[in-house]
Amino acid sequence: NHIDGNPVLIILGAIILSIFVGYFEEGLFRGVVLNAFLLKLGGSYKGIVASCIYSSIIFGFVHVYSDFLAFFTTPSSFSLIALWQVIGKTISAGLIGFILSVIFLRTHNLTAVAIIHGINDLGPFLLTFLLNQRGLTEYVSGNTAQGQISAIGYVIQFVLMIPTLIYAYKQLKFVTVPQYGFFEHPWYPISVNKNK
Repeated sequence: NHIDGNPVLIILGAIILSIFVGYFEEGLFRGVVLNAFLLKLGGSYKGIVASCIYSSIIFGFVHVYSDFLAFFTTPSSFSLIALWQVIGKTISAGLIGFILSVIFLRTHNLTAVAIIHGINDLGPFLLTFLLNQRGLTEYVSGNTAQGQISAIGYVIQFVLMIPTLIYAYKQLKFVTVPQYGFFEHPWYPISVNKNK
């Protein structure tokens, strides 16, 4: 591998990967999935909240679906600690997805949300590349000690996110109702007078 041992290329690679993942996942989950729920449910405040929750649950689950499927295809991979890690990562990613959904609905700026997502991913990617440890970006560890630390980490992350979640939920009250989804509003802020 040509980037091993070259810190400049490692940092550049982590940044490029973070940007790519941020744009891809936000285009899919906020740009498509959230908007699909808004298309059906976005006519009321409760529907907007439900759209954020449903799309965030899917966002959280997609981060661990391969580990979840492994429980059925490779039963020996199942353990209570692995199950707790899957549940913890689903909730953790789902809560981040909820916050990103609120930011998207408040700004209608998919690029800003993708950048926030990329910055969130940059730390783990950078550590993984610098330490050459693939396990740092794995969500479920078969190692009992590592798995317990991972599961506890998700609980700590959840507790630390509570103030941000409360603030994000309160911000939904400022979202214009209805939100019909799929390009009803652009993905970037505009200040164009619609009367012209």
